[in-house]
Amino acid sequence: MNLLAALLFCLLCGMAAALGITCRRLRQQERKMEGAAARIREYLLDRRKGGIECSEEGVMYHLFHEVNSLVSIADAHAGSERQAKEFLRDKISDISHQLKTPIAARTFPTGFSSRRQRTPPLSGSS
Repeated sequence: MNLLAALLFCLLCGMAAALGITCRRLRQQERKMEGAAARIREYLLDRRKGGIECSEEGVMYHLFHEVNSLVSIADAHAGSERQAKEFLRDKISDISHQLKTPIAARTFPTGFSSRRQRTPPLSGSS
């Protein structure tokens, strides 16, 4: 009976140790994930900073690498959209200027000629 009790005790101690080690490892992973989420939030607020550290091996760091890739792709798309908007704004401004210039050139002399006709000519200038 003592042998069975000792075996049961060793089994319970081993299970408790395994449970403790597992809980500790899960807490470490949770801290790393919270840190990564914080880095993502910081990066979204200030895009000049780097991505999430993903130099170690493992599934979690593979996920971090994929997140960094997605952020890089999103930045590239945002940059190209910004350039497209600037291009369109410049083209619309140029077209607007090109349309206004001939219209102003036509109405400007007409305004002078109509004013000249309204003013009476000076008498006795011969």
